[in-house]
Amino acid sequence: MIKNFEKLSIQTQERVKEIHSHQMSAFGSEKPEYQLKEVFKKDNMLCVRFKNGDWYHYSLNDGTWF
Repeated sequence: MIKNFEKLSIQTQERVKEIHSHQMSAFGSEKPEYQLKEVFKKDNMLCVRFKNGDWYHYSLNDGTWF
């Protein structure tokens, strides 16, 4: 279960899934550590936290993460 995920609109949930899938294609053997655990807002942007504690901003407009 992803904390706060249910608070997102269905459209935003789908976009997060798309971005996460694209991001995972870049990771290789580190994939298990990058399971989504939480979504939250920081600096007025959507962010995601992963199983390993790392977090990234997700740009819903252009599909990038940073």
